[in-house]
Amino acid sequence: EGGAGAGAGGGGDGGSGPQAGVSGRQKLLAGAWGQYTKSVEKHQVGVFQGIDRDVTNIGKGLHNSAIAVQETQRNVRTAKELLGQISQCLENVDTLVVPIVLQREGNF
Repeated sequence: EGGAGAGAGGGGDGGSGPQAGVSGRQKLLAGAWGQYTKSVEKHQVGVFQGIDRDVTNIGKGLHNSAIAVQETQRNVRTAKELLGQISQCLENVDTLVVPIVLQREGNF
């Protein structure tokens, strides 16, 4: 009984034949493969999470850029309006104020 238990354990090399050695190697390979698979899966999960985070950040960046573009467009429109008002004021100065000043000084 004791001899059979020791042979079935597969720990020796030749105790109960080649099947015990193959079984032990298969267990080692299966364990190593399991660890490798878990490691690969963990790495893949990390990579996918990183990609997901990067895509999210890109999306946020694009959204912020779109908002900045809209604000810039509003600022350009406001600047155009103000420049138009300034231009109108300068025309008014040319047509209204300059002749009055020249007339007062006797140059008109």
